[in-house]
Amino acid sequence: MKLAHLAAAPLARARANVIQVVQMCAAFAKAGQDVTLVADTRGTDACSLRDDFGVEIDFELRHLPARRIRGYSLYLAPRAAQVAAATAPDIVYTRNLRAGACVALLGQRIVYEAHALPRGRIDRAALRIMEASGRLLGIVSISSALNEALD
Repeated sequence: MKLAHLAAAPLARARANVIQVVQMCAAFAKAGQDVTLVADTRGTDACSLRDDFGVEIDFELRHLPARRIRGYSLYLAPRAAQVAAATAPDIVYTRNLRAGACVALLGQRIVYEAHALPRGRIDRAALRIMEASGRLLGIVSISSALNEALD
């Protein structure tokens, strides 16, 4: 299976969410999946990821140009979806609601990893778009309480 993992955080920052994304991609690849990680890769490469996180990088890195300016996320979401869709994946996996909605609108199958309830009108609308699209295969939530709240 061909999987595109779409990440919003820059990989050069060794924060918990980046570590989790890199380790998940490595685990998916080790399980035999063809994985492409779509993320802001500025300042990093496969060798530095292997050294920083201690995992074998048996997956492709696809650069997603990102900026940290106000309002940029509204541009980034559709651009991220385009970059992920260009890898021709069977499934796109993401923690980003807005990008997930754009992926679904492009007709790609998606799995959304929820870490919190959607906040704000845009994020709630993004979740509704994913659900209504028929392309959402499932939601992976990080706790049973969150899972119940999302039902």
